[in-house]
Amino acid sequence: MTTRAETDAAPVVPEPLPPDDADAWYAPDVREQDEVYPGVVVTVRRSEAGFRYQVREPALSAADAAALSTVETYFDGAHIERPRTREGAVERMEGGFDAKHRRVIDRLVDVSPASRRRIEYHALSSLACFDDLTPYALDPRIDVADVTSDGVVVHTDDYAPASTALDPEPDYLDRFTSERVERHTVRFHEFEIPVNMEMKTRSQRIDFHS
Repeated sequence: MTTRAETDAAPVVPEPLPPDDADAWYAPDVREQDEVYPGVVVTVRRSEAGFRYQVREPALSAADAAALSTVETYFDGAHIERPRTREGAVERMEGGFDAKHRRVIDRLVDVSPASRRRIEYHALSSLACFDDLTPYALDPRIDVADVTSDGVVVHTDDYAPASTALDPEPDYLDRFTSERVERHTVRFHEFEIPVNMEMKTRSQRIDFHS
């Protein structure tokens, strides 16, 4: 039986501290961690080499991955217009597939609601958004992206530069680095059809708030 003296002498787990606290025992290298979209978590870490911007997207089980492959194979070659700007990417991910595509996915997969959300996120990203660049487009704190020979480096509101796992020329980089400058609509019968006027910047350094 444990005595009171032994209990009092037992080591005590320190109380939680913010990730950026130098004395945090559980993740001393973490400077910031936030969910920028349901299931998409961004972590900024600090090492001797500098800051590292890491992305964790919704995890797929083996069954989820197989269902996603079925969806992607079915839509392979289908014309699904991708957004032309970061603003458009956010709207696409928030709005999801249109009704006709959702009905097709309903026929293709029979999974739990949680699995469906994960599968639809990845399908939207790969088929109708920016693929590997999608989670970066969802983070409004990214102000600047530097394209280097080693990959893409981002500058957030508080941490810069932060290296990423992206290749130097990821797909849809030109769209990711585009910024919508105007938004107009034209009336067609009883509908307002959006017509986007966009400016594309293709320089190595892209400042999204200049």
